[in-house]
Amino acid sequence: MAAAVRAARRSAAIATPFLTADVASFLVRACDDGNARNRRLLTALNGAAVEAGYLDPDAVEEFIAAGFEAKSLRNLHAKLLIADKAWALLGSGNLTTAGSNGGNAELGIVLDRS
Repeated sequence: MAAAVRAARRSAAIATPFLTADVASFLVRACDDGNARNRRLLTALNGAAVEAGYLDPDAVEEFIAAGFEAKSLRNLHAKLLIADKAWALLGSGNLTTAGSNGGNAELGIVLDRS
């Protein structure tokens, strides 16, 4: 994920209902290392997810501070990262520590132009 957004020249789009601060920081740093200026985040802001610790509002704020256009979609379930419309990760893992670092059993597929 980091290599793809770091290599992006135009855009980085991320969709995830759940997000933790450590993963947000990791991806924001990768985006800042790259050149993508068109940055979008789609999440599902809801009190229950925040209270349960699945969605960290500070993580969303970090994306916004890094220039991401952030929107919320009620009942979002999609997990997707697209870099330059040339590389994408589509899968079941949220952008949380458990969802992206092996704590959960997740499945994903990487799509690229080839």
